[in-house]
Amino acid sequence: MEENVIARAWAHYRQGKTDEAAALCAGVLAQAPRDPQALHLSGVLAFGQGDYEAAAHAFGLAVAVRPDIAEWQGHLGQSLLNLGRIEDARQCLTAGLALAPADGGLSNAMGLLEKRRGDPAQALPWYQRAVTADPNNPGFLTNLATTQVELGQAEIALPHLRRVIELQPRSVEGYNNLAFGLHQLGRFAEEAEACRAGLALDPGQVELHVNLAGALLGQGDYAQGLEEWRWRWKRPVMARHKRPFSAPEWQGGEMAGKKLLVCGEQGIGDELVYFTLLPELVRRGAHLTVECDPRLVGLLSRRFPEIAVVACQDPPLVGGGFDAQVACGDLPAALGDWPSGATKPSAILSPDVDRAKACRAWLDGLGPGLKVGVSWRSKTHYMGRMKSLPLERWEPVLSVPGVVFVNLQYGDTKDESRRIPQLHTHPDIDRLTDMEGLCALISELDLVVSTSNVTPHLAGALGKACWLLLGGMAYWYWGAGGEDTPFYSSVRAVRACVGGDWEDLLTRIGQDLAERSKGARTHGR
Repeated sequence: MEENVIARAWAHYRQGKTDEAAALCAGVLAQAPRDPQALHLSGVLAFGQGDYEAAAHAFGLAVAVRPDIAEWQGHLGQSLLNLGRIEDARQCLTAGLALAPADGGLSNAMGLLEKRRGDPAQALPWYQRAVTADPNNPGFLTNLATTQVELGQAEIALPHLRRVIELQPRSVEGYNNLAFGLHQLGRFAEEAEACRAGLALDPGQVELHVNLAGALLGQGDYAQGLEEWRWRWKRPVMARHKRPFSAPEWQGGEMAGKKLLVCGEQGIGDELVYFTLLPELVRRGAHLTVECDPRLVGLLSRRFPEIAVVACQDPPLVGGGFDAQVACGDLPAALGDWPSGATKPSAILSPDVDRAKACRAWLDGLGPGLKVGVSWRSKTHYMGRMKSLPLERWEPVLSVPGVVFVNLQYGDTKDESRRIPQLHTHPDIDRLTDMEGLCALISELDLVVSTSNVTPHLAGALGKACWLLLGGMAYWYWGAGGEDTPFYSSVRAVRACVGGDWEDLLTRIGQDLAERSKGARTHGR
């Protein structure tokens, strides 16, 4: 009798009649509270509603009665994983795999667990096992391919990404993932094609528009690319960057003699990129007020005494009275003729003179040799892993003789830097919060060598020579190719070959640095 009721409940569930299915389950459990089939289906219903606590409770009771069913162990494991109980989830998934080693769903769940732990390299073999078990499962293929892209294996991921679209030709997410993979390989024309195919299915899909912007800008199509870039404002994460001012948005046109408020957005790196256009606005006669990260106020004010620079905070420090406002990321489009009509400035930040002198004294105390600052890590969500280069791989650079290396990496680097005795860390500068001190230090170096994080932005904004290491994917503002970068005159982009061969890049940097050090010694530095 109970089996017939559960069969009817499952039939309702498959037809989307979840209330009816839940009512039948409740009736069974009222008569038999430990009925494993009713408990399991109750867990499925709760999981589908996002109630992972209730799902884990129901699955746990079902598994206690029938621990020999691999699928149920997997369902309990996934519920626990969604609750953040990673080790409990691992125990359940491991039990399930012991019962069904070739189960693709269990292997996929183990991959999800490792990704939740922040270890995509450990997730990869589990996703590979899942795809081996079920080669035509779009979800398994997507997890495998996106993880491969994250680990710098975009070329290997492309067939899987294309296969997902073959299996689900109306999958907007599939086109978005394919576009992202193509972007990592610098195949911008194909990326744009994938974005447009996805937008044909869903014209309002925000991420596809933003990715299309990256593809167009990567090809140097600034007019269309910057127009698509405006779609970033529709991202939910961008809501906190919208400033509460009533002045109309400046989208171009004459600003001579008018009061223009320029608002920073997204972070120090992004602000510095677009603040390189401030001198052009001054040249065109605008009366500027700039709202920026509080850590930049002094650095910008010293460079631009004619600009009112204020810290961004809520409530704002500035009131009304502006003729127009513009977010800094919209400046290239608003200027109309960027980049041809704007000159890259030599610098937009000025360090504190006394702090720079103190940094000079500290550097001199490290002994003779070229003083080179290094930075190797980005903590940007998701993309940070692709842009980072672990310090232990820098041996071709850090072994160059006649060079004194200085730590510019923000955050806690004690564990990494203590293993590199030739890397010197200034004892009195917090490289995350003390932007004045960090900029003073950078200003007194001979050279900066860094992966893509805030450091090359600071170096470029200070006019300090910087070799930027790009191991594959690069944000559009670093340029599509060659050594030149669109916004900074002092930043030289050193790009890895397609696929992101960091080793070749580091070897080249080491050789160039050796030549520069040799030249400095020859000239008595």
